[in-house]
Amino acid sequence: MTTNKKSSNSFDLSLSENINSLNLKIGFYFITDSTLTKLTHVEQVEILISNELNLKFIQYREKQKSKDQMINDIKLINELLSTVSNYKRPRLIVNDYLDIALEHASGVHLGSDDEPLESAISKIQNHGKSINKDFVIGVSATSFSGLLELQENYLEFISYVGFGPIYKTLTKKDAASPVGIHSLKESMKLSKIPIVAIGGINKSNLSEVLACYPNGIAAISMVLSHSAIDVEIIKRIQKFYSLI
Repeated sequence: MTTNKKSSNSFDLSLSENINSLNLKIGFYFITDSTLTKLTHVEQVEILISNELNLKFIQYREKQKSKDQMINDIKLINELLSTVSNYKRPRLIVNDYLDIALEHASGVHLGSDDEPLESAISKIQNHGKSINKDFVIGVSATSFSGLLELQENYLEFISYVGFGPIYKTLTKKDAASPVGIHSLKESMKLSKIPIVAIGGINKSNLSEVLACYPNGIAAISMVLSHSAIDVEIIKRIQKFYSLI
């Protein structure tokens, strides 16, 4: 059996099928990080905005700072985002901290070890937020069965699912076992919730992931280095989504 291997710096831009029944193109989903780079969260967002990447979401993820420090970061990020026209402005998502997200962001991302989804939904509604309209709920699913369970119980409340890790990842120390590319393919066939593929995605396997047509892709270590963001690879991924 002959396999056509692509170079680590290229991927196929010719794919043209719809990504799932919702046909929601999230594209590249940027997650800020303070462990892989000397760039601050604010500096990372500043680079993204200055390059006009047309991102739909930017997730603020921080595990070491105090809440006051995180809120200060987020306020500065919001100032940067306010300079972007409304229809091009990314939604700012806060990882883990629902209380901060409700006051200072457009949504929250909850992992399996974070606040229970049912409790989070209740707090968001009690706060007067309209879920999926002015407030986004993203959740993590680390297995195909977990994705289906979320879909069965919370379909109307979940804006997207971060599905993975697709491959083994070193970015998240407590990551679950890889779900594999086959599970991603099956998920895209059956999911009624937009899927963001995440975990272990790099330039050498990016084409394989894109061939599954996830609604979006998150890949921290692929684009973030000690002192820079690989803007070109983000632009190419955004171009891919503009063509399908």
